[in-house]
Amino acid sequence: MKKLFILGAFLLTGSMAFAQLDQGTMRLGLDLGFSSTSNDANDDKSSSFNVGPDFGYFIADNLEVMAGIDFMSGTDEVATVEFKNSGMNINLGIRKYFAVADDFAPWAAFGIGIGSGKSEIDGTSVAEMSSLMLGVTLGATYFVSDNIGITASLGGLSYAMYTDKAIGGGEDYKESAIALDLTKRVSFGVSYYFY
Repeated sequence: MKKLFILGAFLLTGSMAFAQLDQGTMRLGLDLGFSSTSNDANDDKSSSFNVGPDFGYFIADNLEVMAGIDFMSGTDEVATVEFKNSGMNINLGIRKYFAVADDFAPWAAFGIGIGSGKSEIDGTSVAEMSSLMLGVTLGATYFVSDNIGITASLGGLSYAMYTDKAIGGGEDYKESAIALDLTKRVSFGVSYYFY
């Protein structure tokens, strides 16, 4: 029992991180995200998965500018037709950290993303997609060590414009939407901080 207590005390003190998000700090991260929506009224469902690297530079204490690339894969089911989508987004943003403890920092971020991709039915390309997105996201970073942080975020407030350009003579589709979503989009990431 005494050995277990000493091991627990060591792990607790050894895991206390003292992250310093000072001006000049750089961050290299990898993000994973998932989203899912459904509309029972018209039998629509969609889900997507994204992964991508990002880089951040702290222009002031607790204030980071970021750039990243996301690669996305997903499906949209409209009635009985299933669309398979794939694409890439380039993202730019700024994130403000609010350090409430030495190892925990909630944050708010504003970002812009430009994307492109394609949509297929049964392996045949039916549309080329493009998008422009603006959004505010809330999240938090937990520092497991001085240099490693684990990040989580839930949805946010967003404005998006989508264009699907039909291939082979179909009708083009354009949509814009404002959404407040705190439950349907979840992202996790891990980052390494260079001081």
